[in-house]
Amino acid sequence: MVEVRVRIHIVEWLLDHPHDLPAPIVRECAYLQFRLICELIALGCLVVHEDIPATRSAKLSKEWAADAIMNRLVELHPHFYPQPFIREQTGERQFHHVGIDPASTLPRDELITLYALCGGVLHKGSLKKLLRGRSPIETKFDDIRTWLGKLGKLLNMHWISRLDGIAGFICLMDNPETSGVQVAYAEAMPERLEDA
Repeated sequence: MVEVRVRIHIVEWLLDHPHDLPAPIVRECAYLQFRLICELIALGCLVVHEDIPATRSAKLSKEWAADAIMNRLVELHPHFYPQPFIREQTGERQFHHVGIDPASTLPRDELITLYALCGGVLHKGSLKKLLRGRSPIETKFDDIRTWLGKLGKLLNMHWISRLDGIAGFICLMDNPETSGVQVAYAEAMPERLEDA
């Protein structure tokens, strides 16, 4: 999460200083960060789900491609992917996990789409494409802003459920109290039974 946060800040810097670099370099640098973030998310999910024996297999532990890791994980645990959540403050330093944010903007399939798109941006392509000439000058980078927003929404505050569906990890990319990353292991509280 710390590395993901740094990479997100790099993309934010690129968007805040678009005239410091040629536009194609801004695009390439941003999409390189996106590709590495996708890989870090996939590898992070693999680490979190070490409770599933198949995640420790020799084949999966050597895998680096985000799409391959995610496609295998969904077979092992359909709810392996980070889910943005909503919390409510209940005290000075206490929070209650209200539930999954219905406005999740980057589902697993779309992250895999971003990962594939990064490959296209980061390769020069064919000789024919190269000889076509220069690309138009960009100044807004709307696609980069959109992907950055979706990644931020996904990762800012999220929950990753373990296989049992009871335990998991709560992750804050930018904890307001510490201005840093925070990851906590959590288990659902059983309902308290009232004496009849």
